Amino acid sequence: MRRGAAWTGDVVAQPVRGELAPMQIRLAQELMADQLHRALNLPELAAQFGMSPAGFRKAFLQSVGMTPQRWHLRRRIVRSAALLHDDDLTLGEIAGQCGFADRQHYTKAFRRILGVTPGYWRRRIRMGTLRVGDALKCS
Repeated sequence: MRRGAAWTGDVVAQPVRGELAPMQIRLAQELMADQLHRALNLPELAAQFGMSPAGFRKAFLQSVGMTPQRWHLRRRIVRSAALLHDDDLTLGEIAGQCGFADRQHYTKAFRRILGVTPGYWRRRIRMGTLRVGDALKCS
């Protein structure tokens, strides 16, 4: 049982002071997942919860263990890794679909999160040594 939760015979999912409630975390993640095609607008997201951007960022970090920006970036990279299976899409097109300014920005972020470039990742897919779910294990 988490600190701050009341005991009623079942484990109650209540937030610790300064954290988001589990339902708020799920909603925040759903809202961010709906925006994988663009950079995260933290003020807009925080407003959905009646919080300041700084307050929301701090509560999300304390609740999830990473900032909303980091969580969102990781999901954009995972989505882009799935798109790398489509040989008809260029890296620039994938970058655009995942909200990156250009191919270079995308490549830098991809390497920072997964440790390799998108081109290398795509070559490994073609060789049959990577699957879509592999990006989830790395992120």
